Amino acid sequence: SLNQFNSIQVLWTQISPQRLPRGISSIVIGTVYHPPSSMDFLMLDYLYNSLSSIEASFPGCGIILLGDFNQLNGSRLCNFYKLKQIVNFPTRGSNTLDKIYTNLKRFYSPPIKMSPFGLSDHASIEVKPLERTNLPKPKITVKSRDIRPSKRLAMRLYLKEVDISTLINSQRSCEDKVKLLELIINTGMDRLLPLKSKTIVTSEPPWINQSLKCLIRKRQKALDQGDEVLFRTLRNRVNLSNILNRSFLEARLPSSWKLANISPIPKQKQILDVNSHLRPISLTSILSKVAEDFVVEEFVKPAVLKKVDPNQLTICTCLVQNLVYYANGQFGTIPGSNTTQALISMLHSWNKATDGSGATVRTVLVDFKKAFDLIDHHILVDKLKSYDIPESIVLWVIDFLTCRKQRVKLGNDCYSEWGTIPSGVPQGTKLGPWLFVIMINDLKIQDSELWKYVDDTTMSEIVERNNESNIQEKVDELTRHISIDKLTLNESKCKELRISFSKSPPDFDPITINNKQLEVVESVKLLGMQISNDLKWNSHISVIMKKANKRLYFLSQLKRSNSMAA
Repeated sequence: SLNQFNSIQVLWTQISPQRLPRGISSIVIGTVYHPPSSMDFLMLDYLYNSLSSIEASFPGCGIILLGDFNQLNGSRLCNFYKLKQIVNFPTRGSNTLDKIYTNLKRFYSPPIKMSPFGLSDHASIEVKPLERTNLPKPKITVKSRDIRPSKRLAMRLYLKEVDISTLINSQRSCEDKVKLLELIINTGMDRLLPLKSKTIVTSEPPWINQSLKCLIRKRQKALDQGDEVLFRTLRNRVNLSNILNRSFLEARLPSSWKLANISPIPKQKQILDVNSHLRPISLTSILSKVAEDFVVEEFVKPAVLKKVDPNQLTICTCLVQNLVYYANGQFGTIPGSNTTQALISMLHSWNKATDGSGATVRTVLVDFKKAFDLIDHHILVDKLKSYDIPESIVLWVIDFLTCRKQRVKLGNDCYSEWGTIPSGVPQGTKLGPWLFVIMINDLKIQDSELWKYVDDTTMSEIVERNNESNIQEKVDELTRHISIDKLTLNESKCKELRISFSKSPPDFDPITINNKQLEVVESVKLLGMQISNDLKWNSHISVIMKKANKRLYFLSQLKRSNSMAA
């Protein structure tokens, strides 16, 4: 049913042998003759349209395109349709005119050069399929709980029949109360919702590629060991107030609340350094998260909001109706603030300073090295005590930070050994971001603008025309403050952005941190937005267009395979 033209000499056929490789629905063969005098673009356009139609009509088909192509360049055809040209020897004289393009290269042995057929002066080509070997299919065993509605109902009845409150009240310490509660719940789950092993043969269809598997694994990591679904189903079936009140009264956490499974989340696509390119996210106990949420909402957050950069909150009018921003303030975790407000604050300040004044804005983007992991507990506790937080809650937070253990989880039943945590606050917890805000809330630099979004800190200095720049002194002051708090800067990731609209921008001495010169960049990613030194949107829009083009390419691949959108 493919359209044919008088100048195109291609014969198509579709075959469905009884035995085909797994995932291959059929084989479409195109025999091509492209005369030397023909125009290449006509043949290429025809092949593009034909192959797109074939892939849409026969999803998962194998393609073999062969014949006398003469000097036709099919490299772009190979890139677009993932074909390989497998003939690697001359077929007429010293030229390779006869070619085979296919997406089935892995199923065939290398082509063999044979003698010409009949009166032809072209060599014949023989390609044989690889011998079929019946290898055992790999099998994996997974464990999961039976959470059918009838089983969950049985679990609800079990929790209703057991007098959990009386049993928990019989225990004195919070540690014993939690152990008893975990014993009751685990006993019920093991008897009513037992773990069952399933053996799965890994014979995925061809569209289950490595990227899709990676996305599936990331989604499943959010469920930890799968018990969160069950806990949500059985919520409000157990009274936890007795345990939580006892924990706050003792200012102690049960040992099981201090255990964390670490899921390493990549910071970038290519992982070259495990220590630098992976972000450790802690998956902690659900009961611990409930207790943390109470501590944050009732005590920590109100105390922090009273003390966020006192006497430095400058409310400025913005062009956007009813929008204000806070200069020199903390935008991260603070209710009602977000990255958009932080960016508006920065851009407003920089545009206002450079609008027709001839001034230059020198901006330093500060990057902390392992910001959450290197927090000194003693310094954090000293700062915590200066806030309006009850002593019992401070002691509870101290116990929350001490004697913690973690292990790395790489898959089902694949864990590292338990390791202690000598410093830092765990990422992925409710308390973590608020404790880091407390750690850097007193970071202030005189006569400079400072924007903080949790561990992203940006500092800028406005240098008037013909004036000297003093930003090195301010950077030194910032470095000293950070050193006192025993935090560390990642000098290689700290950047300088110079914003100036003068025809002859002034030349400044480079900024150094710990004797390392900062790189001066023309464009930098800040809080998810690409900021350029001319404050134009070109670079940001270019980044968005690249992302959009990748998604459009993915949609085109789905269209070619005739896949319907979910």
